[in-house]
Amino acid sequence: MKTVKIIGLMILSMFLVSCGGIMNSHFSLKKKLPFDSFVKVVATYDVVKCVDNTCVNFKLGSTSSGAVVRTYDHGSYILSTGHSCDPGAIVNDLGGKVKVKQTTYVIDLNGIKYETKTININRLLDTCILYSSELSKTPVRIEKNESPVIGDKIYNIAAPVGMFNTNTAPVLEGRYSGYKWGFSLYTVPAIGGSSGSPLFNVKGKLVGMIHSVHTRFHHLSFGPKHTQLVNYIYKHTPYHVPDGISLEIDATKKEVKQNIKNHLLDINIK
Repeated sequence: MKTVKIIGLMILSMFLVSCGGIMNSHFSLKKKLPFDSFVKVVATYDVVKCVDNTCVNFKLGSTSSGAVVRTYDHGSYILSTGHSCDPGAIVNDLGGKVKVKQTTYVIDLNGIKYETKTININRLLDTCILYSSELSKTPVRIEKNESPVIGDKIYNIAAPVGMFNTNTAPVLEGRYSGYKWGFSLYTVPAIGGSSGSPLFNVKGKLVGMIHSVHTRFHHLSFGPKHTQLVNYIYKHTPYHVPDGISLEIDATKKEVKQNIKNHLLDINIK
């Protein structure tokens, strides 16, 4: 009788292990999340900084994150954060009289670089739409109707501190935690480079984007409200590609006031 019980327990344990394997496969994030749609956003800045009558030239660079949100036969639209696309963020950091010209491109998960032009920047939502005629990726699925509710699990694909490589992109997770200071609040860790990173629900659909983080606790991140973000995406990704906007600011003769604080650019000297 003991032998029969032991054999029965062994069969049961094998069944449970097998079921676990099936469930792990079924709920694989690799299949659920749109990794191929994720891109690292890179900006380079040609800077002229003047103090009194002396001006110096130098270069800066920054990294952030983005995702392909709409595609047409002529190219792809990419969602990122406003300060990633806005040379005003660098003007604000440098202060004083400065001239900045920004060039922006993206890198996909295969390590391929694609030139972009900036279609729109919304400083209130801190959102941006880039366009590339060369990039062709399957866009993310967008959750148009159901906004997250408090406690919902959220997945994040990002390039924090520029951490990104061929077939390697950090995957983080947290919970939607409500609405604070005019933005959606998430318990998703974020740091420089996380700006513009997409947020997905358990169905693998886009429900948000990170644009900032609490300065004292990097597990509290913020982004546009779901409905505002969805409306923004569809408004600024038409079939017809509009002209790109200028990414050059000349503040050598007067101060340019920007309202950009605590942004998440991973900035480095080139």
